[in-house]
Amino acid sequence: MIYKIYFNNRLISLTELGTIVNQNSVKEFVICKNTKSFDNAYSEFINNSEIESLNILCPSPSAIFSHFKKKFKIIRAAGGAVLNPKKELLIIKRSGYWDLPKGKIEKGETNKDAAIREVQEECGIDKLCIISKICKTYHTYHFKDKDILKITHWYKMSYLGNKIASPQTEEDITEVKWIANDGITEIIENTYKNLVRVFAAIQND
Repeated sequence: MIYKIYFNNRLISLTELGTIVNQNSVKEFVICKNTKSFDNAYSEFINNSEIESLNILCPSPSAIFSHFKKKFKIIRAAGGAVLNPKKELLIIKRSGYWDLPKGKIEKGETNKDAAIREVQEECGIDKLCIISKICKTYHTYHFKDKDILKITHWYKMSYLGNKIASPQTEEDITEVKWIANDGITEIIENTYKNLVRVFAAIQND
């Protein structure tokens, strides 16, 4: 299991010791055998904005991640990468960036139900069917004097309805459109880095 946690465009990755990695894509690793050594590396990352990525090798990424989560208020969310019968992907523009529909999971709601509801609300469509789970993404931000870690569950969906998608403007969504597979590369260049994995999964499917 590899955890990739985004701080805007900066990244912390947690990888298990002994995992074969692409040394061409990652220049340097830090070995953290316990939570104390992780905290030291994390503190340096937080206090030095010039560090673009912190790539940690550790015996148990899940244990380090559990420790890391205690530093944040956790918000759980779900969203969808929706394909129509033409295999076009539904995307939204929110706050000037291309994005995918997603939102907070409500109390008593399953991840899948939340993902479908958020697509319905943000894009104005129904008749959605979940095909498969894509992945989870992790990103952090600061809100009202609190450090937030948002954990988002992403699902691949199919859309078989005939409604014209429309943006939920009260959520700062200004545009909704369908794009062909060959247009995803351009979208990736103007989206949040934590979403690249989700877009790539659809593009390469």
